[in-house]
Amino acid sequence: MSAARVAFAAALMVAALAPGMAWSGEGSPPPATTRVSYLAGGSVYIESGALDGIAMGDTLEVLRGGEPLGRLIVRFVSSHRASCDTLGVAELPQVGDAVRFTPAAAAPDTLASAASGVPLPAAAAAPGPKATRASAAHRMRGRIGASWLRVESQGSGYSQPALDVRVDAAAAAADLAVDIRSRRTIYTGTDLQEGIGRVYRMSLSFHDASASRRVTLGRQTAPSLAALSLFDGVHASLGRERWSAGIFAGTQPDPERYRVSGDIVESGGYMEWRSRPRAERRWTLTSGAIASFDHGNVNRDHMFVQASYADRALWASLAQEVDLYTGWKREMGEPLLSPSSTFLTARAQVTRMLTLNGGLDTRRNVLLFSDPATPETEFDDSYHDGAWIGGELAPAGHLRLGADARFGAGGEGGGYHSWTATGEVLRIPGLEADARWRSTRFVGDRSTEWLHSGGLTVRPFGQTQLGVNAGVRTVQDVISLVETRVRWEGADLSVGVGRSWYLMLSAERDHGFQTEDLHVYSGLSWLF
Repeated sequence: MSAARVAFAAALMVAALAPGMAWSGEGSPPPATTRVSYLAGGSVYIESGALDGIAMGDTLEVLRGGEPLGRLIVRFVSSHRASCDTLGVAELPQVGDAVRFTPAAAAPDTLASAASGVPLPAAAAAPGPKATRASAAHRMRGRIGASWLRVESQGSGYSQPALDVRVDAAAAAADLAVDIRSRRTIYTGTDLQEGIGRVYRMSLSFHDASASRRVTLGRQTAPSLAALSLFDGVHASLGRERWSAGIFAGTQPDPERYRVSGDIVESGGYMEWRSRPRAERRWTLTSGAIASFDHGNVNRDHMFVQASYADRALWASLAQEVDLYTGWKREMGEPLLSPSSTFLTARAQVTRMLTLNGGLDTRRNVLLFSDPATPETEFDDSYHDGAWIGGELAPAGHLRLGADARFGAGGEGGGYHSWTATGEVLRIPGLEADARWRSTRFVGDRSTEWLHSGGLTVRPFGQTQLGVNAGVRTVQDVISLVETRVRWEGADLSVGVGRSWYLMLSAERDHGFQTEDLHVYSGLSWLF
C-alpha cells in the first residue's frame, strides 16, 4: 500500500471520529414527526423506521406548511428509514415535507425484520386500502407485475412485454430481498427479437434479534453509501441508536446485462451518526471511503461526507466527494486531492404561506481507469456547475404558485440560465380534481427554448384516478436560428382493485418537427 493510500485511510479515521466527539449532546423528548428524505418513482422515503416506532402497514400523514397534504402507507421498514406508497394525496410529497405519525413501541419481531444495512425496495406507487398495523406474522411483502409497452415512431416501432418480481421476506434471524425484472423486445416488420433479464437485487441477510448486527451476502446496495450503486459481495454493519458503521467488499456487475463480473473490484467502509430518535432537530452525518480497481489497476479512490438536517422550518442536505489521485492520474496533471462533487439542497418554511428552496451542484466527471484506454477519448474534466433558487406561495388553501431560477456553466451543453413558473389548483371545490401548469424559459450557449405544459387529474370514485396532460416545446438554434417545435398529449388511468391489485393504462402522442411518436403502456400488479 502506497503512502498516499495510507494517508487516505488515516484521513477517513479522522473524519469519522471528529464528529462523534463534537456532537455528543442529547436532545429533549420530541413530538412524533419526521421528514421526507428521498423520492424514487412512486416511493416516498422517510427518515424514521422501526426503532422510531413505525411498522409496515402504518398510515402516516404528510404536512406542508402545517396543513395536511395527504396520507402514506408504510410498505417497507428498516431501523431508521421507511419506504411508503401514497394514499389519496392532494399532490405528490416533496423532499423536506413533514410527516406525522403515532409511534408505537417496537416489538422484537419488528426489530428483527427491520432491514438496517439493506436497501429499502422501491414499492409500486399504487392506491391502497385504509391501512392498519401489520402483525408480526406478516413477514413477506412484495409485488408481481406484468406490463406491455407499444412504441410507434414514423412507420417503425416495437412491442415490449415485461415481468418483474420483488420480494422482501423476514424471519427471526434472516431476511431475503429479491428484485428481478425481465422484458422482451419485438421489432415491428422484422423477425428480430431480443430478451433481457436483470437481477437488481438478490441478497440474504443474517442478523441478531434487534437487527443491530447484520451481514448481507449477494447483490445489494449499501444505503449509507450514496456513491455506490449495485455490487455483488458482502456487507457487514453494526448499529446503535445514535450511530452505525459498516464495511463491504465486492465486484460491480456487468453494466449491460447485470451479470456477475470480476472486472471491477471495490471495497470500503463508513460510519454514520444521527440525532436522538424523534428529536425535534434531526440530523445525520455519514463519512466513509471507497476504493475500486479495474482489472487490477487503480480505478477510483475517494472519500465522501453526507449530512442532513431537519426541523419544523428547515430541511437541508449536503453530499461532498473528494477523490484521491495517484500514479497515472497524477501524471495526467491531477492534484493529489480533488473535490470532485458537491451537491447541496435546502428548503425553508418562511411563513405558513411561503416556502423557499435552493441548491448548488458542482458534480463533475472523475478520471477512471477506462477513460485513457482509448486514444480517441478525451477526458472531460469540466465542472457541471449549477445553482438554483426558488420559492412556493400558497395564498389560499387550494392554490399554489411557484417560481425558480437556475444557472449553469460548463459541460458539453455549455452555460445556461432558465426561469420556471408553476401553478397548481388542488382539490378544486366541488370536484376531486387537481390542475397544474408550468412554463420554462431556457437560454443557453447553444439554444434558446420555451416549454409549456399542463395537466388535469380527476379522482371520480374509490381508488380510481384519471389524468390528462399536454405541452409544447420550442427550440431555436443559436447559430442557425432554425426553430423547431414539438407538441404532446397524453392520458393515464390508474385503478386500485380490491386490496391487492393495481391496474395502470397510459398513452402519449408526440408530434412536430421530424417527430410522430405514439407510446401506449399497460400494467397490472399484485401486491402481497
